Amino acid sequence: MGCYAIYCDKNSNEHLFIKSFFEPLENSVVKDVKDLREKLLPGEMVLADDTRAFPVVFIDKHPERFVLPYQYEYETVLSSPQLFVRYVVAYLGTPLGGVSDRIAGRYPEVVYEKLKGFAFSGRFGDFVLFQRIE
Repeated sequence: MGCYAIYCDKNSNEHLFIKSFFEPLENSVVKDVKDLREKLLPGEMVLADDTRAFPVVFIDKHPERFVLPYQYEYETVLSSPQLFVRYVVAYLGTPLGGVSDRIAGRYPEVVYEKLKGFAFSGRFGDFVLFQRIE
């Protein structure tokens, strides 16, 4: 599964993301992600699950500011994001292979644009953005 050189599985997220670079920006994942990225203040930490939010991390070009599932502190930050990050990016699209975004899985209320300690900042295609309430 996934992409190899220029070949991608027809149903993979990677394929859709790469294809979006060649389609008109008005109707693409790239436009949604760029619009979301414009809402993020530079240097502020972001909680995300790059299983589905890889386009956000890729386009941002600053992966060091993202707290991602393979990092040691991810579970701690996921359990109390309001203590550690300014933003939370959740994916609300169709689960991949029955596995949903870990944030949406842990906090099902994000589907209703709610997350304790955070204000809803917008929906960008299948992504929803929350900003910590100060």
